[in-house]
Amino acid sequence: MKITIQNVLVFVVVSYAIVLAPFLDAGFRNYLVLLAAFAGAFSLFVFHVQVAHVQLWSLVVIGYMCLVALANSGLPGLGSVALTFAYLMGQFTVASIAKRSWFDARFAATLLGRIVIAYAIVSVLQMIASFTGLSVPNLIASKGLWSYNSLAYEPSHLGRAIGITMLAYLIVVRGESGGRLSFRSGSMNRKVLIAFFVTMLLSGSAVAAIAIPIALIFALRPRWSVPLMVITFLVWPSLTYIDYEPLQRAIRLISNLDTLDIERLAEADGSGAARLIPFLIYLDLADPWTWTFWFGYGAQGAASVFVDRVKGIADYEGGVSFLPGFLVTYGLVGSAFFLWVLLISAWNSTTFPIIVFWFVFFTSVPWNIQLFWYGLIVLILVNEAISKRNRYLLGGERRDLKRRPNWVRLKIDPVSDSRGTRKR
Repeated sequence: MKITIQNVLVFVVVSYAIVLAPFLDAGFRNYLVLLAAFAGAFSLFVFHVQVAHVQLWSLVVIGYMCLVALANSGLPGLGSVALTFAYLMGQFTVASIAKRSWFDARFAATLLGRIVIAYAIVSVLQMIASFTGLSVPNLIASKGLWSYNSLAYEPSHLGRAIGITMLAYLIVVRGESGGRLSFRSGSMNRKVLIAFFVTMLLSGSAVAAIAIPIALIFALRPRWSVPLMVITFLVWPSLTYIDYEPLQRAIRLISNLDTLDIERLAEADGSGAARLIPFLIYLDLADPWTWTFWFGYGAQGAASVFVDRVKGIADYEGGVSFLPGFLVTYGLVGSAFFLWVLLISAWNSTTFPIIVFWFVFFTSVPWNIQLFWYGLIVLILVNEAISKRNRYLLGGERRDLKRRPNWVRLKIDPVSDSRGTRKR
């Protein structure tokens, strides 16, 4: 089998999108992702891929992180930076390969749609196995019946990964079809939408319950966001009567946010509170008149800020979310630089929903896990796919499809009819 640059892109994206139990070590580090990241970076040299200029700034970010680590913790502090660099290599690879002319909206839609469908298939298999007493495949972290992690590490990670994947899929499909979406019987869009609901509902995650409406509203009718907030406020009391445990946990957590009471938040939803409490601690301790507020404590110094202060967090690296963990470790300057290079630089009218979704759901996870970087990779896929459409699809003319791999050419035209014929 001949390995192509398209194969490399798919391998890297899928490796960041899924978690397979055999590749996890005792510390739950995913070696498949690390392999994909470095293999992808090596492929840039093999296939002579030109590196995007904006991506070179990401190396400057790593340099800044190294300086902070050395200044505060010495050589031991570089371990955390090395892991960040490993994850960055995958994002770096995708950003560079996606600049190639063959990568477009249909390629991106195919890849994103199949990731959602793969999650749904595994979720259903896990449900069937749990009810029949068979060994549940890829079971890593789950809360039991009606809480399946599918191809994610845990259900809350699933809610974030599939939420942003579905949002990206719909944005790309709308851009490819000129703003029209069809969910008629047999269409790929309908299959992906059904897979999305199946996966999210079977996860039993409060994060997934919140992400479902946000992803769909952002993708289909962004202008409905404000009216939806008003309607949600008006019907909020009635939501408490819906007997869906993840939704009830989310409601309890949101209802107690105004108290800023750590114990009450932990009692309402321990999983969600574990991600919010560190930020409350940071707000209480932050002092703009100190050097560390602007340039950070370094990993070792930051650990003392959170460990033993947050219930259930014994390991700083794996337990504290990007906000405020990155703020404490590398300071406000480092955090702003990181976000500008890897996120804000891609800001436009198309990527705006993706960036907002990422801020809402991905800043509450640690930055040295694959899920965090998968969200940034999805942003790249959407930005490159839509920007290429705007540049190359002139006068209704489509570019030659010969350089597309067969699995893209044969299957997916998101606005085609059931026979695969393009509608004009």
